[in-house]
Amino acid sequence: MACKRFVLSITLSVDNRNVYRGLYRLAYIPFVYMIRKFPLQVLHIYIPVSTVIFLVVQGMKYFSVSAPNWVFHYLNDFLVIPMVAFLSLYIVWFLKKDRSIRLNVFTILSLSGLFSVFFEYYLPQQSHRYTGDIWDVACYFMGGAIFFFLQKIDIDFFVDISVVKKAVA
Repeated sequence: MACKRFVLSITLSVDNRNVYRGLYRLAYIPFVYMIRKFPLQVLHIYIPVSTVIFLVVQGMKYFSVSAPNWVFHYLNDFLVIPMVAFLSLYIVWFLKKDRSIRLNVFTILSLSGLFSVFFEYYLPQQSHRYTGDIWDVACYFMGGAIFFFLQKIDIDFFVDISVVKKAVA
């Protein structure tokens, strides 16, 4: 049923009166409709995109694809803190049954500090596979800052379809 709605919305977007009408109908896609129910919609888009980028970088490492050094050395460090913080926020929401809870600055700084100490100080002493790098620490904290500011944005990207239908008609 949702697939038919999506195809119908694409065919209706070729309407001469309003080319952008089909873009508003994209809210019928099941993934997007599911996101509409959650708070922090910006994070609900940012985290899956970050996860895909993370998996692509890991695949590039596995298949020995060449890329700039910063992709292999720093990009995943930048992406990991928002992903872990988002997972932690979901766990808190589940336990407390309250979706208005947000992670505060102290929690995000603690998470970034924990990752920094563990991956950049402790593990390099235990194994030659890990190296301590101050730029990785900077990436952890920048990722934490991105998460903090993205969770402060609470924009409803998906407009109510009935309002759009009235505006188009």
